[in-house]
Order: sequence, then structure tokens, then C-alpha cells
Amino acid sequence: MVKDTWIAACIADEQAMSQDSKYLVEKIKYRGIVYDTVTQWSAAAAKSEIPYLFGVQVALVMKECNRFDFYENLVAKHGGVLASTFPLKQNYRVGSHPYLHAHLGPLFLIHDGKIDLTGYETEKMYTLFTEEEFIRFMLRREIVRDTSKNPITVSINEE
Repeated sequence: MVKDTWIAACIADEQAMSQDSKYLVEKIKYRGIVYDTVTQWSAAAAKSEIPYLFGVQVALVMKECNRFDFYENLVAKHGGVLASTFPLKQNYRVGSHPYLHAHLGPLFLIHDGKIDLTGYETEKMYTLFTEEEFIRFMLRREIVRDTSKNPITVSINEE
């Protein structure tokens, strides 16, 4: 991903086309906070690293979701699964965690705050995010690897 100034440089000097590495986007600003993880995302994609949301089941818990396509693409692109129904913990292995997020439960509930999720915030299988919290989580790209010898797969149907 290159900065918009690269196009102007290319118009001014054709040699700039081969110097796109000088114009790479390295940081992104979201709601007043600067995240410097753009190059980490690019490197992970180039190296075919384990997807950031591998082992995550995501449910959108809201009456209306105007950005469903956004979440569907984002979750799939990063190795997660967007659940078509609410993920009930009995369908998943107790003690499981996403490989890159060993400190979180594998069932991510993205909510708008309008549906009562009392009790789920203390359930270890669930990780609750508002939409903004989830976007910030993605932009931070914090990784806590599961270092156990035999990580527990999330779904009961997986071996």
C-alpha cells in the first residue's frame, strides 16, 4: 500500500514508479490514535503467517448491522469464521483459545451495546467487543501466542 503522494511523484517524474518503496504507508490514524502496524500486516501477508483471526468464531450481536459485508470480508480475510447463528459455548471445547490470542476466548461477540449480554463478559469462552473496540483490536495487531504443547482446537467438530 502506497501513499497518495506516490502518484503525484510518478506524474512529475517517471522514475518514481520504480521507487514505490519510498512511499509505503507505515502508519494509520483511526479516531485520533496512530497505529504503526501497517508494515506488520504487510509482512505477515507476504510471509503467509498464521492469519490473525485463526481459531476465532465471530458473531455480530446487534439488531441492525449496516456493515455486515465489511465484517464478513474482514473476518474471512484474516482467518476467522463469521457465525451464522449465535455461538453456544457447548458447541466448542472448554479451555480453547485462538492460537494468536491465548489470553482471549475464541467466541468473539461484536455488539452495539443495545442487546443485553450480561453474564457473557465473565464467560471465558466469549470475548466481547463493541464495533470500535474490535477495529482497534485489529489495528493494534497484538499477539499472545498459545505456547502449550497441544493447543486445544476450538470447535468440537475439529480434530
